[in-house]
Amino acid sequence: MSGYLKIKVEGTRPHDAREIAERLIAFNRRTAGRPEPQPFVVTLRAEDGALRGGIEAILHWDVVFIDTFWIDEELRGRKLGAQLIAAAETEARGRGANIAYLDTFSWQARPFYERQGYAVFGELPYAEGKHRRYFMWKSLQP
Repeated sequence: MSGYLKIKVEGTRPHDAREIAERLIAFNRRTAGRPEPQPFVVTLRAEDGALRGGIEAILHWDVVFIDTFWIDEELRGRKLGAQLIAAAETEARGRGANIAYLDTFSWQARPFYERQGYAVFGELPYAEGKHRRYFMWKSLQP
C-alpha cells in the first residue's frame, strides 16, 4: 500500500464499526479456524409473557461468555438467578462448552456468582479506584 495514511479519532459510525468487526472476524476465521459464534438467550417470563429477567450468552469454540444477566429487582433473592444461570450453563454444555466466563462490577453480583461456583481471574479498577470490574470463570466439566 502506498500513499497517504491518516490516523483520526471519529465519532461512532455504525458502518465503520461493523466493517472493523467483520474484518477482524474474517482474519480470525482464516488464521485460527474460528467457528461461527452461537448466541442464545435464557429468559424469565411472567404468566402474561412479560420479560422479568434473562441472560444473553454467546458460545465461541468451547467457551461460553455470559454477556448480560438481569432480573427485576422485585424478584431477586428467590433463587431465580441461580436457576437462570444453571439453565444457561446447561444449554452451553449441550452446545459443547467446557468453560463459562463473565464480568461484573463491585456494585453488582460478585458474591452471587461466587455462590454459583465462579472464581475471579482478573480485576480492573474503575472510576479512579472507586469501583472494580471482576472477570470470573467456571469450569463446566463434570
